[in-house]
Amino acid sequence: MYATKPILALDIGNTHSTLAAIGKRKILWTTTLQTASLTEERKAKQLAKQISQAIALRFERVECIGVASVVPQAYQAFVPMLEKNLHAKLLTISASVNLPFKMGYKTPQTLGADRIAAVAFAAERFPNQATIIIDFGTAITYDLLSSNAKYLGGLILASPHIVAKSLWQHTAQLPKFQWRKTSALIGRTTLECLEAGLFWSKVAETEGLIAKLKDELKKKYHETNVIVVATGGDAEQFARTIPAIDFIEKHAVLCGIRIIVEKNLSSPACRAAHRRTSDKSTHHPIKG
Repeated sequence: MYATKPILALDIGNTHSTLAAIGKRKILWTTTLQTASLTEERKAKQLAKQISQAIALRFERVECIGVASVVPQAYQAFVPMLEKNLHAKLLTISASVNLPFKMGYKTPQTLGADRIAAVAFAAERFPNQATIIIDFGTAITYDLLSSNAKYLGGLILASPHIVAKSLWQHTAQLPKFQWRKTSALIGRTTLECLEAGLFWSKVAETEGLIAKLKDELKKKYHETNVIVVATGGDAEQFARTIPAIDFIEKHAVLCGIRIIVEKNLSSPACRAAHRRTSDKSTHHPIKG
């Protein structure tokens, strides 16, 4: 058993949800679940019990649970049970808590909690540095941070997984296929054409957007030195092919959750464990 009180970071994404126990800025334990399994109350209750038992075997206790969720149904079914079992404080990531960067978004209440956490990671990891954070998940998001730690906004795009599904669902003769990295630019079968077209179009799209965003940052914000950070499940596949990506951090969202939790441990936002799940007004994950 670790003689420490880690922070438990929970990233509830559209497809997968990841939990990590983080102590002294180091990930000590992690597990990944299908988000769909967290949306059904009975299954969520069972998983919360199993995970709580696994954590109890490794750690004396959990300091706080930090949650970044983009799936309200999964949050509502799973998080209250996890909080109850662990007897820990809870912080739900949103634009209303204390953040390590200035908010420049016009509608901060609509900004995804995962995006907020990723920007928090960039703000701490690259201080005084303009940054583009690209999260290659179920959706691909781009977030921009200025060198004076102001969040400028970003973009949201369809991931290759969504595009692949759309292609075979909405065409009569194209086969069902899974997105994958391919070395060949020109396909010699229909399947190869689909795979090459999808991968290399996303590579070209990413390269083009990075160049345009850097140009925008230079012209509009006078940022001439910009770091490009990739995170998310498909980050490594793209980063190996795109030289403009400078840094990969698979767990940027989880690390960002830890950063935000530490910044809010003594604030009312990190509520005490005894204010439990009957107080539903306190459970408002960010949507979108």
